[in-house]
Amino acid sequence: ETYYAQAALLDPTNASLLADYGRVLFLNGKYAEAVSKLNDAVRFASDPVPHLYLRGLALFSAGRLAEANADLDAYLKARPADTGAREFYGLLLKSQGHCAEAAAFLEKAASTPGRRAQAQCLLALGRGPEAAVVLESLPADDMGVLNDRAAVLAAIGEHRRAREVAARIPANRRVTGVLDTCETVEK
Repeated sequence: ETYYAQAALLDPTNASLLADYGRVLFLNGKYAEAVSKLNDAVRFASDPVPHLYLRGLALFSAGRLAEANADLDAYLKARPADTGAREFYGLLLKSQGHCAEAAAFLEKAASTPGRRAQAQCLLALGRGPEAAVVLESLPADDMGVLNDRAAVLAAIGEHRRAREVAARIPANRRVTGVLDTCETVEK
């Protein structure tokens, strides 16, 4: 950190150096300072887009969600193929309760947590059958996926399938209530 501070004093308009300094500050948990250096990097860069993603992360970590959204949105408009950034932004939107937008961003998520978040958003939007399809595409050996799958199937009225899925989950790892709900409805 000291190296970057001294180097920035010698070359205060070097965008690459400022971005590296901002990255070090971010990694050290100094989010407000990181945002300041990344603001400078964006200002002095001939192409500011590469710095928007890290500044968006720093803004998010500093609790400045609207600004984080703006940076991440601008970054993804310029770099739509960055699946990692798309997934992070989708999770950020979900955490803010913007399920419709999050579901769209998470549609191409590569990770299981990203796809599970997409399914949760779809269910919250009343699109349970689509959520079930997403969960069916995920690994059947992941207990979280199986719990989500059972809950979604129960929520959309497919109680027999929900019971079958829930029965594959060890009792100590099963979300409570899914089997009870299915038994009550089936009686």
